[in-house]
Amino acid sequence: MPPTFQPVGSSPVAAITRVLEFYTDEDVSGPLVPELIALGYSVTRTGDVGRHNTPDYMQFAYAVQRGWVLITHNRAHFLELHQIWIHWRPFGLPAHPGLIVIPQPRSELWDLLQYNYAMAAQLIDRLVHSTESLADQVHQWDSDNDWQIIT
Repeated sequence: MPPTFQPVGSSPVAAITRVLEFYTDEDVSGPLVPELIALGYSVTRTGDVGRHNTPDYMQFAYAVQRGWVLITHNRAHFLELHQIWIHWRPFGLPAHPGLIVIPQPRSELWDLLQYNYAMAAQLIDRLVHSTESLADQVHQWDSDNDWQIIT
């Protein structure tokens, strides 16, 4: 069962907890989704909500509005969006629920790690269980076989 998290920005005492939910960018392969669901997570794909070919910044905003952690292979674009979001936080933007970057299938790193979609889901689950919050962070699986917070 996935852990529950406090809503972003809530007080630890007064918060009602919610189950962590994921939103997958359209570049994330379909086989990962059933593996995450099998681990008890709620996952929404871009195609599930008719958002194919939607710009990355709109995908990110859509996930933030719903409190969903976004999973992507697209490190460059979403890291830039994260940095802009963090820069504008002092002007009233809420914390974003988090970003998870996993290696692109058939990439050199994917081949180096030699893991499949079930393992990728397990790695994400391990990340979720090893941290108190993913809010306002970008986590990326790296070649040292560990999660890194990137900025």
